[in-house]
Amino acid sequence: MWDLGGQAPTLEDNFYYKAQNNKFFTHGDQLVNGTVYAKNMTFVGNYGGQFNVDSGEASIEVAENIGITMEQNGTDFRFGDSEAMRGFKRITVGGNFEINGPNQTLYNTFVNKYAYGKDDLSMVVGGVVSFGQANGKWILRNGTGSTNPSENYMNSWIQMGGLNGESLRLATNDPGALSFNVVFKSDGKTAFTGGEWTGAFASWYSGGKTASITMDGGASGGLQTVRLLDGLVGSDNYEAMTTQTLSMLSGKLALGTESATKFTEATVSGGTLFIVDSSKANDKQGSFTADVLNLDGGEIIFDASKSGSDFISAGAINGSGTSLVIDLDPNDFQMGDNVDGVMFDIFRSVASADWEALGDSIKFLLGGEWVTVGDCTLNDGTLELSGVISAVPEPAVMAAVLGAFALAFAARRKK
Repeated sequence: MWDLGGQAPTLEDNFYYKAQNNKFFTHGDQLVNGTVYAKNMTFVGNYGGQFNVDSGEASIEVAENIGITMEQNGTDFRFGDSEAMRGFKRITVGGNFEINGPNQTLYNTFVNKYAYGKDDLSMVVGGVVSFGQANGKWILRNGTGSTNPSENYMNSWIQMGGLNGESLRLATNDPGALSFNVVFKSDGKTAFTGGEWTGAFASWYSGGKTASITMDGGASGGLQTVRLLDGLVGSDNYEAMTTQTLSMLSGKLALGTESATKFTEATVSGGTLFIVDSSKANDKQGSFTADVLNLDGGEIIFDASKSGSDFISAGAINGSGTSLVIDLDPNDFQMGDNVDGVMFDIFRSVASADWEALGDSIKFLLGGEWVTVGDCTLNDGTLELSGVISAVPEPAVMAAVLGAFALAFAARRKK
């Protein structure tokens, strides 16, 4: 037990805590209020047990990193006591947040009376959140711990510079925890790092639960990969979220979903969205599904080989402002190839779309170089190619060609 006397400390250097089944940041019935500062925080659990951070309405600010390790038979680590459910106001980490050991479960219990949102985040991690072993859980709970839904539902917004986890479930575990909203964005001090998350959003309680992904990784940051799986949903009494949304603002996101996992609405307004396989078995083929897809900017890159291609299944498409980039597999296509009759599925099950406008936004890549194809037609979501694959002229060559056309046109008008 860490005796704080109800006062929030400032730790000038690093904080290291190792114990079994203990609580800290508490002294009897006195709870810490204010802000707890530290350079680094390290928590180690030997022989398992629970770590409960019983905090009152404190904020925690860690300048660099937080490390959590369960050495043997670890159960879980809780920000917010599991019985009193008093919770935190906010947690800010400047660096990375790493969780290691068996049976990794991270509980976040935030104070439900605060209005969390994109501009008032409940948790901010400037670096990457990493779960070191497979099948971890990151669980949100309401600040009251009530077993019945109340009007103080909590919408938690968590911002991080990347997420690593294999078969990692992001879940709500209380009727009062309404949504799990993830924002991929750096803290502004360093470039976005990115990571690789394979897992699912899930809820212990049914009815009205929502989840969202916002990608805002900037122009020069790393790649965040998200593979949403069906297999983790429904196990251990968890159910799928009622609503899942995607907002692609900037940065690079590789995204794949299995057949039963879909977005209620997905919006691409900036950045680059790569469609990948959700199972990691073959990143060259993949898909994702949305009831509504808004194409307002940025670009979507589809991998394409003669044996198949990435695709988007959408109930409806709105807008045509997004570039559709077809990345031709160099194993199947070469410069100068005639591609008459080659067809790719790009969109499937689309009720309505402006196919002509979308077709005008299509570009082609081959081996990392921009190329042109003689002709392409996008009809009912299927792209049909014809003609020859050619290199895109260099800017200087293009300028010379345009100049020659201008001279010829001027000479003809003079005659």
